[in-house]
Amino acid sequence: MPKIAKPLVDTTLRNIKYDPVTKSKNMLSAGKGLVFIINKDNTKWWRFDYVRPNGRRNSISLGKYPLITIAKANALRDEARAKLAQGIDPSIVRKETKQAKQKELEKSENTLNNLIDEYLQVVRGGITEGYFKKMTRRIELDIRPYLGNKPIDEITHFELLACIKRIEDRGAIELAKRTLNYCEAIWRYAVSSGKALNNITANIDKKTVLKKRVKQNFPHITDEKELGVLLNAYTATICQDNFDLSTLYETQNKNC
Repeated sequence: MPKIAKPLVDTTLRNIKYDPVTKSKNMLSAGKGLVFIINKDNTKWWRFDYVRPNGRRNSISLGKYPLITIAKANALRDEARAKLAQGIDPSIVRKETKQAKQKELEKSENTLNNLIDEYLQVVRGGITEGYFKKMTRRIELDIRPYLGNKPIDEITHFELLACIKRIEDRGAIELAKRTLNYCEAIWRYAVSSGKALNNITANIDKKTVLKKRVKQNFPHITDEKELGVLLNAYTATICQDNFDLSTLYETQNKNC
């Protein structure tokens, strides 16, 4: 018949000290794999000893006493035993949970806002102040408000393109292209510095998805008769106002 562990009480745990002679006294069993450990410096903590699903023995820490009380330690042990009953190794669950929390922390720190701040600080000394101000203004007005708080690797090229299209919809065709150029530089820096996995601006084909500026000629007269009327009126106005005609054509002097 297995030996039944004597229930632990707070009075015992608070007062017990490390025994340098009988080291076995520095480990108190709380039953079902739960062990109370006393260190040489008299710090105390909980450990859970168990057999993994693959048959190998293992141990995990359940935290320090008195932060982790007897009741809490028992609950953590029972939770771990429940996972083992399902064939799940609690140490692997703990590792995966820790990794997930680390990824969430990295996401919260690796936002586009933080990347933009870092990029602007890096490039400021290598570009003119005028160019820096133009770039900063475009990013502040047209990119940050929509994408700034998102983790850099969660931003898609469709979302970035939507920002550029908003600028186009204002009729600022060339400004939209320049803003996309600024974003290209930011994402190149992000990939080069390990802040992003991919340069999403490479997926935007400027030639096909961006509007083209329509070239327009200045207003002009093509009809010879209308042009003659304009020239005569211009000549008459200059003569009437008594301007110096030395720089005008001789024909204009004769008409005066």
